[in-house]
This record gives sequence, structure tokens and C-alpha cells, in this order.
Amino acid sequence: MGMGDDGVAPRSGGSLGADVALLLEVAERIGTRVADGEHRQLDGAAHAGLAAELVRATGLGEAAAAELLRAAYLTGDLRSAGFFSVRGFVADGLGVSRGQAGRISGLGVGLERHPRLRDGVLAGRICADAARAAAQGIASAVADLRGPEREDARTKGEAIMLPVCEAGTVADVERVAAALVFHLDPESAARRALEALERRHVRVGRVGATAVVTMVLDALTAAQLVELLEARVDRWFRTGSLPEDLLPTGDEEEDERRRTVARPRLLADAFAEILTELVGSQSAGTRNGAPVSASVLVSADHHRDGAPGQLLLPGREPVTVAAETVERVLCDAEVTEVHVDGLVPDRSSLGQIARSDRRTRDAAAGVDPHDLTGQCSHVHCIARRYRTATRDQRTALAVRDRHCRFPGCRVGAERCEAHHVREWERGGATCLSNLVLVCSRHHHLLHEGRWRILADADLDPGHPDRWRFTPPDHGYVGVDGATVAERLRRGHPPEPQGGPPPRSVAA
Repeated sequence: MGMGDDGVAPRSGGSLGADVALLLEVAERIGTRVADGEHRQLDGAAHAGLAAELVRATGLGEAAAAELLRAAYLTGDLRSAGFFSVRGFVADGLGVSRGQAGRISGLGVGLERHPRLRDGVLAGRICADAARAAAQGIASAVADLRGPEREDARTKGEAIMLPVCEAGTVADVERVAAALVFHLDPESAARRALEALERRHVRVGRVGATAVVTMVLDALTAAQLVELLEARVDRWFRTGSLPEDLLPTGDEEEDERRRTVARPRLLADAFAEILTELVGSQSAGTRNGAPVSASVLVSADHHRDGAPGQLLLPGREPVTVAAETVERVLCDAEVTEVHVDGLVPDRSSLGQIARSDRRTRDAAAGVDPHDLTGQCSHVHCIARRYRTATRDQRTALAVRDRHCRFPGCRVGAERCEAHHVREWERGGATCLSNLVLVCSRHHHLLHEGRWRILADADLDPGHPDRWRFTPPDHGYVGVDGATVAERLRRGHPPEPQGGPPPRSVAA
């Protein structure tokens, strides 16, 4: 390939290979100029315009690459090189991600099946993502058809999608593509709605200290769930019952950005709150004659020494939880005392009993926190104690505290939990002088985050400012290398409010 005086391959009369080489050379030159900061000499409009042209060029390059790779696959050249699919070659041969490889492979198949979409993409009238979304929508809509009927439906679907791809955004294309089945195969649309009910499932798995819940729902159930969660979150914004990092700042753009970033977390908070209300109301029914609830197993003796507890999951092995988590649960829980004799150090020795007697197996779920393989061998008796705040005490707390008392937090009293300043299992009483309202987030900080609450001896228990929240002197190291206390001091949550130093410790 000859080169011009300026070191660039000539445009006229060049082969496809020459043009590709020219494109690569130009791309490298653009990258060098941007790296040298040449773009900083341009104004903002020029930045945006050049970026738009590069995005368009990138789409054309991806479409051309998809065509070339599809041709290599159909001629058998990829197989001869040891690759049995376009995706495998792009991922393993070129070293890109599996996701990107799948996108290129899918685009090649879609352009091959739909020549009018192909012409539009290669001419620059349709972006590659729009063509890919249209091809995927058509493929999904005609999946249940066969033979000539499928081909006719593909042609009809391409005619429907072509003007949308040329004039609309990718989101517009995806929306129309999702409704194609109602035009191309209406009988299948009704059948798929029925099949969606059969495919519904929920899976719960553990990832470290968290649980991952995967749901596959039919469209109506999913819409109801989202509507329920969104309505709860919207109510928090209307009433101002929000964590301190989401309170309005006066900057509408910043407030909207913060709300968008926090939305997934808020939806999870709403889901947790609705579940808590449902379980607390006892309207969820019963399990083995008892109201549905989450159960934590802990040895009173060992818990005082800081040993962990066990979260009992129906039909699954218990999950070990930190002593601080146990303390948070015990702040507002119904306690059942189970007196036991002896420990069986090996789980297998309970196998025959557990398989033959469900009650014995459930009783044997107790675990000595200092020996996580140990099992209780005999249950003496069961007695109940109630240590939750009464309805009258909750009312008094709402009047006194009004909202979460953590500095800067304004989550409403109805969403807060009654925290025992001196832990109940360490002798703390369930009385107003030992209770304070905190939201779920800050309840976690008090236990797992090891914050402390100090009392100002000059203020009586009825004063809402009596409690002082103090961050830990040392704590767990986060992903950024900073301790919990350091991250909290940076503003989430803010430094405890100033004031006279506390004079006594109520813990």
C-alpha cells in the first residue's frame, strides 16, 4: 500500500483493506491529539459536535466489523482458525468482553436477516444499537412461527421498525419492538402472558454479608411491585422523611442527581419497610402455629462475650451474623428463652434424629457461638419475655423525639425503631429514659458501625436533645481504605452537632 506525501494512505482507488488501515491511522492520530490536550482549545459546542461524529463513526465501524465477521463465519475461515462462533473469536481472539462480543455477533446476525436495516446502518441513517434492538425485537416476536409464515412476519416486522429506527431514539425502537408480537403473532402474545405466570420464581442467595434476591415476575405483578415501592418513596419525599444526605439543598439539578443515585437504595428501603410492617401486623399468617417472623438464635452467656449469633432461614443452613447485628435485633424483638443441656460437636450425629423428627431437628438448630459446629442436644423448656416498646411508649417517643435523633436525620417517627441505649440483654430497661428513636440506617450504625450514645446529665429524659451520638475511635476499613468513622466524618452522616461535652454515659 503506497503512502502520500503526508504519510497517509491515499483515498482514491484504495482497497477495503487500505481504507481500514487509513481509519485505524486516523483513529490513532485523533487519540494522540486528545491525549495532548488539543481539544481543550475548542469551545463546548465543538466538543459535543466532534463527540457526536465519533459516536456515529464508531457505530459504522461496529456494523462493518459485524458484517466482516459474519462473512468470515459463513465461509468457514473462523472455524479453520479454531473458533466456532463469532462471539468466541471476538472474545477470545480479540480479547474484548463477552458482553461486547455478544453485541457484535447479534448485530451481524440481525443485519444478515434484515437487508433494509443493513443498508440503513451501513449508509449511516440508522445507528447500530437501534438496528440491533429492532432485530432482537423481530426475532422475539416471530419465535413461535415456522417456515414461510415466519419469513413473512420478519418482512412485515422490518417494514414496521425501519422508519422508527431512522427517526427515533434507541429507546423508541425498544418500545416499539417490545410490542411487535401483538402485530406479528397475536395468538402467541396471549399464550406468552399465560406462560409468564408459570415462569415466575424467587431465588435467595448469599453474597458475603448480603443476600441477593432474584425475582422473575409477570408484567402485571412487576408493575404492582414497582408501583407499591415508588409510592412509598414518593411519600417520603413529599413529607421530608428522608436521610440527611437527601434533604433539599436548594440546587434543583444537584437534588435531582442525588435522588436518581439514591433511588435503588430507597426502593430497597421501601421494600424492607413494607415487609417489616406486614410481619409486625401479623397479617401474613402463621407458620407452625406462630406468627411469621425472622428468628435469630444466640447464646446469652456467649453473647455477653461478643460472640456471633445465627439467623435461622427456613429450609436452609443458619447464617452467622455479627454480635452487633444481634444487639440491633434485640433492641425491639420478642424473646423466647430456650434452656439446653449439652452440645453435640458433630452435625452428622443428629442426622437420624433430624430426619425422623422435625421438631427435634428445629430444636437442634441452636448453635454455640464459640463452636459453630456444636448443636444443642436437648431442650429443657421454653418461656416468653416481651421487651418491645409498648404502644403508649412508642407514642411518647414520637412526641419526644419527633424523628430519628441521629444528627441531621429527619426520617419520621413512624419509620424509626426504638433503640435501647443500654442493651436490653445487658440489663437495660424498656423505658423512656433508655430508649431513643433511630431510623434503620442509623440503627445499623449504632451496632455494626459501633457508634456510641452518651447522655447529658443536665438534661432530663424527656428532653429530645439529651442524647449525644459519638463515632467510633476506630472501626472497620472500607473499600477506599478509610475507616467507618473517617467516612462518616466526611459528611455521610455529618459530624455530631456541637454542644457541651457529655457528662455521663448511659450505656
